[in-house]
Amino acid sequence: THAMGKLLKDEQFIHWSLVSLYYHSLRHKVVTMSLSTWYKYAGLLAVNRPKPRSIKHYSGSITATMPNQYWHADVTYFKTGDGVLHYIYLVTDNFSKMILAWAASTKLCAKIRADTFRQALKIAIIHQPGIETINLIVDGGSENNNATVDDFLKCIDTIEINKIRALKDVAYSNAHAEAINKTIKTYYLNRMDITGTESLQKKLAVIIEEYNMQRPH
Repeated sequence: THAMGKLLKDEQFIHWSLVSLYYHSLRHKVVTMSLSTWYKYAGLLAVNRPKPRSIKHYSGSITATMPNQYWHADVTYFKTGDGVLHYIYLVTDNFSKMILAWAASTKLCAKIRADTFRQALKIAIIHQPGIETINLIVDGGSENNNATVDDFLKCIDTIEINKIRALKDVAYSNAHAEAINKTIKTYYLNRMDITGTESLQKKLAVIIEEYNMQRPH
C-alpha cells in the first residue's frame, strides 16, 4: 500500500484516471492485486486526487476487432485564457484508442478537417501497411460533410475510406470520439493554465504524446 499511495500522490500521474494508473502499476510490477482490490485500497488510502470537472458516459457505439477498422472524427471546443474560442480536431482509432491526428485552430473549416484525415492516413499506413478499407465515423457537422473532404477521400486510390455519419447513415453514435474529447478536456486542459493559441497547441502536443504512448487504455 505504501507504493500505491506514493503513485496516487505522484504529480506525474495527476491527469490519469485510477484505472489507467492501475494498469501502469501492473505493467511496471508495482502491484499484483485485482482491479477491484485496487479501487478498495484507493478508497481506504483516501488520497485527495482532483476529479474531472465533468464526466459524461456514452453508449450505443461500436467496438472494432482490429486497428484501423473504424476511425472516429470529432471536433470539440475550448476557450483559452485570453477568451478566444478554439476548435480541437481529433481523429482516433476505435481499436487502439490512439489519437492518429489532431489540430487546434480558431477556425472551424473543411481544409483543416481534411488535413487531419491526411495526417491520420500517413500514420496508419506506417503502422499497418496493406490496409484496404477504413470506416470513418463522423457527425453531421459541416466541417466533415463538404466537397473538400469528400474530394480528398475519393482521390485515395489504394485504400477505400467509407465515411459514415453517426445517427444518420447508421443507428449508433460517435461516442468513442466524444469520450476521448472529454478525457483530453476534463483530465488535462481544464486543469491547466492555457493563455492562447500557441500555448494550447504546445500543451496538446505534450498531452497527446502522453495519451498515446504512456497512459494505458
